[in-house]
Amino acid sequence: MLKRKIIVLGIVLLTFVSVFESKAQLQKVQASFIVNFFRYIQWPELNSNDFVVGVYGTNPAIIKELNSMAAGQKYRNTSIKVIEVVSVEEAAKCQILFLSAGNSNLPKRMKEVLNNASTLIITEEQNYMPSHSVINFKVVDQKLIFSVNQKNAELRNLAINSRLLALAK
Repeated sequence: MLKRKIIVLGIVLLTFVSVFESKAQLQKVQASFIVNFFRYIQWPELNSNDFVVGVYGTNPAIIKELNSMAAGQKYRNTSIKVIEVVSVEEAAKCQILFLSAGNSNLPKRMKEVLNNASTLIITEEQNYMPSHSVINFKVVDQKLIFSVNQKNAELRNLAINSRLLALAK
């Protein structure tokens, strides 16, 4: 009986480790995509000394990955800064705002502030693309893909290169 419990516990732990490794790998790939989006999207003139990438929702792993991948990189000679967004004021400073899974429903005040901002809003919703999103990640057949809402990009004065649009699903 004890041997059976140990085996079951081992299987549960292996499953947990496998899921954890998979999520960590997914976050690395997402961070890589986000950092590479800089090359294919044009923002209007920046009004700050930093190009800010914000993460809304508790997700220290993706913040760590983004910091690692963005280190030393620049956008139009502007330093890239990665922050965790917890307030409307912080969201308003972002050129890119990544909404972690389950955090796509922004608070009303944050939606209002970002409505006319030149902010690239990136979400990760598996079954739908949020109405305020410009890019949405989802996993299909164990591969990360993304969709682009060109209309939202245009409303935000973001010019998306045709090469990036060709990669979108």
